[in-house]
Amino acid sequence: MKSWEKAEAFCRHDQKIRAAHRYSQLQVKKDGPVGELKDKLRSLGKKLENVSVLMESEAKLQSQLLDLLDSVQATYKTRYLQAFDQVTGKCEQSRFEIEKLTDSRPSGPLPSSPSSMPWPAWTWTDSGVRSSLTTTGCSSRTWTATPWSGP
Repeated sequence: MKSWEKAEAFCRHDQKIRAAHRYSQLQVKKDGPVGELKDKLRSLGKKLENVSVLMESEAKLQSQLLDLLDSVQATYKTRYLQAFDQVTGKCEQSRFEIEKLTDSRPSGPLPSSPSSMPWPAWTWTDSGVRSSLTTTGCSSRTWTATPWSGP
């Protein structure tokens, strides 16, 4: 096989070869979530250091680099999905806890005096005038909170 034919065959796998290079650049801790890949990532880098050997035949490219890349990608995908499941599980648990909080708020009319309120009562004022809690359109004003003194 001529050199240009070998190069052409090699270039047909350029996306996977680039992916192998990107993976080989990852720095992972041995005790981290993808720590089991540390040696394989290092091996990808070492294989790419000697590209001429990989270009000798597509069989060498496949067995020495692309198969290893497939293994790394499969493990990485599995660990990523496991982490994703853990995160979404914790988010769902938090959402459930928040829903329990909103279900436990007091029902009925609001208390008429601060001492009978189950939470601290505050009035937001702007230049001494009683105002709403929103500051829409009032971004340049200074708002202060003072204890509520009743209606």
